[in-house]
Amino acid sequence: MPHARHTDPTTSHQAAASVNLNSMTATKKMIYAILQEPFTDEQVAELYENAVRLGLAPRASLSGIRSRRNELYREGLIEAVAYGKTVSNRRAIIWQASARVDN
Repeated sequence: MPHARHTDPTTSHQAAASVNLNSMTATKKMIYAILQEPFTDEQVAELYENAVRLGLAPRASLSGIRSRRNELYREGLIEAVAYGKTVSNRRAIIWQASARVDN
């Protein structure tokens, strides 16, 4: 599932290759897959719910989705890349799969 685009830098390809999906829960795998593109937590939750409806992900609460996203952040697999807005026009962090590789 983890991949880098053909046009991504070498570090992105190295990071994608270093991810051990076998050690992730199905929820974290789906969130990581969603975050191959940049999204806010609100957008991640909406996309995750769509995946649940399609039978591609297990049910998860909104707080559970945020907690799993935070675990991915703490593990260095995703990073904050910008700021965006929520539907209520509040500032929100935009997250995306990390291009960093920790040695």
